Amino acid sequence: MKRARQARDQAGDGQVCGDNAGKTLVVVGAPNESDYVGRRMAEWSRAGYEWLDPAGGWQIIDATDDDLTAGPEVLRCPRWALWIDSDIHAFQKAYSHLKWIAGNGGPERVLALHDTGLPHKGLLDNLVTVAAGRCDINLCLLNG
Repeated sequence: MKRARQARDQAGDGQVCGDNAGKTLVVVGAPNESDYVGRRMAEWSRAGYEWLDPAGGWQIIDATDDDLTAGPEVLRCPRWALWIDSDIHAFQKAYSHLKWIAGNGGPERVLALHDTGLPHKGLLDNLVTVAAGRCDINLCLLNG
């Protein structure tokens, strides 16, 4: 996995992030609902994570499975998030996305995005553990 990340770093800057790479967030597994991620970022911003304020110029790239297969330039964006559902298949979907990110040279730190009220104990803590142990990814959880 480290070899894939080194190859990504040596490939240079991608056109997807452009000049706004520092404020670009690639989101994997986001719900299909329009601007759902932006609304969730706004909720966290109001809860004290001001840096997540979507009005602060963030460019959100919704990386669907098609993007991940056909658009390797997305891998060059430095900031990534993983949307974590709360349904019965949430762990399976999130783990699949984490394996893909790690196996294709994605970042070593990924922000966990999820609905309000999803407790850390259980699903989220298990994903943090498997992300670190199996994928070499630091899955970052926010409180709230």
